[in-house]
Amino acid sequence: MFWKDSRFDAMLACWDREQRAVRFPSAPPSAGTTLAAPLSALSRSAERNQELADRINQEARQNPDSPYAGKFVGIVDGQVRVVAETLRETMERLRQVEPDPARCCCIEASYDYDQIHDIWAAVL
Repeated sequence: MFWKDSRFDAMLACWDREQRAVRFPSAPPSAGTTLAAPLSALSRSAERNQELADRINQEARQNPDSPYAGKFVGIVDGQVRVVAETLRETMERLRQVEPDPARCCCIEASYDYDQIHDIWAAVL
């Protein structure tokens, strides 16, 4: 599974209906490390990423002929930087383009993120 692969653990992204783009780092920063940009710059970047992700997803859902429809889209600082068929490929290429995961966002265009999924049982 991709989330157990160490190449992807620092930049897993999911879509939260309230927060929109949420990133899950694999581990807390080690002592002595600093963020690549001030927090205000990171929040502006996340805001731009969210706005673009919303527009792309809306376009892909309304137009099946959109270049993003059914693909994974990697966004860095409010710009589309990667479009790929698989999440693995998107994450690999996104990491090459931008090593700082705090500036990145990844979405599956055309996916209905507002849909509610009921989980009836946990699979172990």
